Amino acid sequence: MSVLLAVCSILLLTGILGIWIVRIQPMLGPTTLSSPGGWFLIGGGFWIIVGSLELWHFWVGTNDWSSVISRAHYSSVTLMLAPLVCVLGAKRPGIRFWNIFVVIPMLMMLNWPLIGELFGTIPNKSLNLEPPALMGVVVVLLMVLGNYFGTRLTLPAMMYCSAIAFALTTCSESVPAPVSSPLLVRAFSGFLISFALLLAGSRMKTASLTRDGYEGLWLDFRDWFGILWTRRVMERLNQTAETEQWSARLSLDGLVWNDSVTEPERQETQEKMDRAFRWIFRRFVDEKWIDERLKP
Repeated sequence: MSVLLAVCSILLLTGILGIWIVRIQPMLGPTTLSSPGGWFLIGGGFWIIVGSLELWHFWVGTNDWSSVISRAHYSSVTLMLAPLVCVLGAKRPGIRFWNIFVVIPMLMMLNWPLIGELFGTIPNKSLNLEPPALMGVVVVLLMVLGNYFGTRLTLPAMMYCSAIAFALTTCSESVPAPVSSPLLVRAFSGFLISFALLLAGSRMKTASLTRDGYEGLWLDFRDWFGILWTRRVMERLNQTAETEQWSARLSLDGLVWNDSVTEPERQETQEKMDRAFRWIFRRFVDEKWIDERLKP
């Protein structure tokens, strides 16, 4: 049963990575989220490789590579955090520097227990993280999870982060193991990640059918980039709205129009809104991305 679930998990995640390469990554191309998308392909690919090695190791029934596989498992878990951390710096032109000075150092910091072992003798036993090292991963996990709270991707983000937390239980003896088999833990984590991505795709597709205009553009930005970027951009846009005397203000839930707004005032506000949106969003998306959401 463990082997069957592990195989299904790997095949499902492999299929999702294939869809991501063919369909999702080209959709992210006109935005700064193409960089987080690239991190997901790296993390997901490494996750599949480690899962396949673990499956082969379990099938052969030897313990020769158990210490290496357990450490590779932990590295794959930290790599799956990289896409969500990268989103926090997804702004032009700083996204490249964010990867160099934030994402990569974060991965090195989280994997420091493994890096330290390279300068000594690698223990011939499975990885056992100390509580401080484990808490470092948890802190990053909570930080990136909070970015999508309140968006349409709240539940998928919770599922994705829960999968990472679940996978961590095999990396430390200080955390109670939910199941006895590490193979099952990785299989369940893989299923959770896959279902989270499928649910996210379904929700975003449904949203695209029900949203239009500048409110749809604003809500899409919120759901794609998360609450942290949305709040910062919202402050800038509302300052512009006050200066230019718009008939609407932006909130986390959409546009809030004045009660007594007339149609000419609405049209004038939308013209001002178009200039402001394109000016501020240029740091995150191309004109093509905006035009696709504003067309009927």
